[in-house]
Amino acid sequence: MGTERNWRSVCVSLLLAALFLTTCDGQKFNLDRENLASQGARNLCGVLTCEENIDVSVSSSPGADPAGSSVLFSSITHLSVFERISSTLGKREVQIGSISTQSPTQMKVSNGRKVNGLLEPERASIRVELVKMDDCKAEFVCKIRGLDTYGKEVMSSATLLQQQDKGDKFVPDMSVMPDLSLAFLNSIKQLITQSANNLENRVIDKITFLTQSMSNLENSVNNKITSLTQTMSDVEKAVEDKILQQQNNFNYRMDSFEQGLDAKLDRFENRLEDKIDGNNNLNKLIQLDVKVSSELAKFRDEAKTDISDSLKVMTKSLQDEQRRVQKNISRFEETLNATSDRLAYMENDLESLGNYGQMNILAVKNDTEAMLDILRSMQVSSQCDHKDVKPTACYRGMGDAVVKDYPPYVQMTDTSLNREILCDTETAGGGWIVIQRRVNGDVDFYRNWTDYKNGFGDLSGDFWLGNDAIHLLTSQHPYELRIDMTDDGEKLFANYSSFEISDESDNYRLTLGSYSGTVGEDSADDGFSYHNGQPFSTFDNDNENDSRHCAENYKGGWWYKKCYNANLNGEWKSRTEQGMKWYVSFNPYRYISSTEMKIRRI
Repeated sequence: MGTERNWRSVCVSLLLAALFLTTCDGQKFNLDRENLASQGARNLCGVLTCEENIDVSVSSSPGADPAGSSVLFSSITHLSVFERISSTLGKREVQIGSISTQSPTQMKVSNGRKVNGLLEPERASIRVELVKMDDCKAEFVCKIRGLDTYGKEVMSSATLLQQQDKGDKFVPDMSVMPDLSLAFLNSIKQLITQSANNLENRVIDKITFLTQSMSNLENSVNNKITSLTQTMSDVEKAVEDKILQQQNNFNYRMDSFEQGLDAKLDRFENRLEDKIDGNNNLNKLIQLDVKVSSELAKFRDEAKTDISDSLKVMTKSLQDEQRRVQKNISRFEETLNATSDRLAYMENDLESLGNYGQMNILAVKNDTEAMLDILRSMQVSSQCDHKDVKPTACYRGMGDAVVKDYPPYVQMTDTSLNREILCDTETAGGGWIVIQRRVNGDVDFYRNWTDYKNGFGDLSGDFWLGNDAIHLLTSQHPYELRIDMTDDGEKLFANYSSFEISDESDNYRLTLGSYSGTVGEDSADDGFSYHNGQPFSTFDNDNENDSRHCAENYKGGWWYKKCYNANLNGEWKSRTEQGMKWYVSFNPYRYISSTEMKIRRI
């Protein structure tokens, strides 16, 4: 760790030295708030100008080095002007105007600013007319790129600090990076890369060690499961043998009872015949009949008592076997609990490795908890239908099973929602609860507030799960979001590290984590990230505070924001502004032909 700090200190020192050794010559960057020419109906508060002129007499001599100057431009390839805006995440730069060798001129009016730019062989300039007083008090940056007299690519940058009143004297901030050689920056980059590689190697070693530990633990758990399976098989065989033994014993007793009864009846019949032959006295016959009935009743009572005792013995034997099974299950559950505790200790050890290690540990822990849930379900009933393998829970890792007898999408009942959900069991390990699906175009998504609250559509086709259900899920546990899309046959996806919406009293406000994926998001202003923090809106409940009434004009329910950079609930396969679209800076709009939004517990 000390070595990494030393590398970091060396890199920062070299970079600061390079910045302080450069000056900004030839570049003119100013905001004129005094001498404003009449602009017709436009009442200007200032004119911002960034200009660079090339001295042909100097730039034509590669060895020339005028007194007091640094590396000079021999040609200019880019000139751009930015506004520096403060936010909760720090300062960011928003481009106002830009010219280059590919686009040497620019004339536009945007957000109250009139921009004129021109790139010539010996001169480049951008002029911005400002109307809003907030613009005249903002901070601006001018950046110039080109080649110096030695043919090396260089860059010059200047900053206008925030202005106050109109009469204040303006002094540009020249402590930025002008005319800095890219070769020198590459040297600094190599030092930083070497330091990063050392840190990466340590992280890889740590992850390798933890992976081996997890593998050993997994083997131990598998061995215990195998042992328990064998034990359960032995118990099942013992119970079957005991039941068969008791059944044979019962059948033997019943046979003995029937034989004894037949023998007694035969004896009584013989005695009765003897009595009838020897004595025809009616009274004696009646007494004999009463005695026979009494003997038969006594024999029936004895047989009933004998059968009852046999059933009690069988019941007690079965209860003893059931207690043995319960004890084995409890013992295995204790082993799994101890395993879960060991995984928790390993999770604490992974905190220094960041989110990647934490997610791996949490995934293993969730798998262990899922095994515990399955084991507890064995306590409810000792019988299992091995033919029914349809999953009853949607969890991470279910798609990694070696053998699966269920389809990629499974409908099941979610106990927390007490309703049916659609589970994606395969994508990226499976365990995704689908909250939005548009693959057929059989459902109209231009719906009112109540429909989006309760949900609509059918799980076998297109549907919206419902804002109340989505809030209930994401408020109980942390979830991540994945959006699978198709653009003209190209399959794309966007993944967000966290996802949550608030309740109806806060209009189901959206909270998103960091982006990763293939659809492309260059900044927080691109794609779905642009809508982070917005409330939900429909045509009958407008919450985006925009005069255009975005939900009504763009035909959907969504987290609209002046109005959108992603509109996945718009009109189905429409190539207009009302359609399903996704915006990124390098590819202005993608027209989406199908989409699935799905969430998974972290």
